[in-house]
Amino acid sequence: MISRQDYQDKTKWKYERPSLAVDSVLLRYHEEELQVLLLRRTARFDGDDQAGKLALVGGFQPNGLALEDNLIQKIFEKTGFQLKSSQFEQLATFSEPEQDSQLWVVSVAFLAYLQVGQKQAVPTNLTDELVWVNLWLNQRGKLQLEANGQVLLKEYLAFDHFHILQTALLRIKGRLSYQPTVLSILPAKNTMSAYRKFYACFWPGYKMMNSTDFWRKHKRFFTKTDQKVKTSKRQAALFTWQID
Repeated sequence: MISRQDYQDKTKWKYERPSLAVDSVLLRYHEEELQVLLLRRTARFDGDDQAGKLALVGGFQPNGLALEDNLIQKIFEKTGFQLKSSQFEQLATFSEPEQDSQLWVVSVAFLAYLQVGQKQAVPTNLTDELVWVNLWLNQRGKLQLEANGQVLLKEYLAFDHFHILQTALLRIKGRLSYQPTVLSILPAKNTMSAYRKFYACFWPGYKMMNSTDFWRKHKRFFTKTDQKVKTSKRQAALFTWQID
C-alpha cells in the first residue's frame, strides 16, 4: 500500500477541479408581486454568449472565506443591500458541467429574503443593470417570469439560473404548510386575504380560496390582533405571522 503523500501526489491533478460559485435567489414582495432581483450581464469577453441575459446575484468563491460571508459581500457590492446571515437559507448545489460554455462551475445557491423597507445603499461594484422580475408558479407548478409587462422565457436567463429559480419556488411551495420561512419578506401585520394572495404566488389555487378556509388551514402560523384595517368592502382584522 502506498503512503498518504504518494496517494495525494498521484491524485492531485488526475481529476478536473471545477470552479466554485455562490448564487442568491434574492426575494421581496412588492405591490402584491413576488419579485427576484437579477442582473443583466454585460459582456465579460469577446463573444460572451451570456451577455445581455439575466443572472442571479452572486459570484465566484475565493479561498479562505465562508460561503455565506462571500455572498453577503457580493450582494452588497452589486446591489447595495446589506443582508445578515439570518436572511439566508441554503437551497441546493448545482453542478451540471454544460451550464457554462467556458468552464465547469459548481454553484451553491441560497434563498435570500429582503425585509420590508430594507434600505439600499449605492452599489460599490455595479457593472450590470439591476432588474426586478416578477415570478410565480402556474397551475402545473411551472415557473413564470415577467418584467415590465414582458414574459421572460427560459432562454432569457443566463447559465442554469432558470432551473435554480424553479427549484427555489418549488422548495418554498413544499414548505408552506410546515415551515413557511418566506413569510419573513412580508410586513409584521397583514390581513388574512393578503396572506392568502401571497401564498397564491406558489400555489395558484389559493386565489379562489375563501380567506376563512385559508386561515383554518394555516392558523398555526397566524395570530389575530385587536387591530383592523379598512378594505374596499369592510373592516378586516390584522394578523401577525410566526414560525414554529
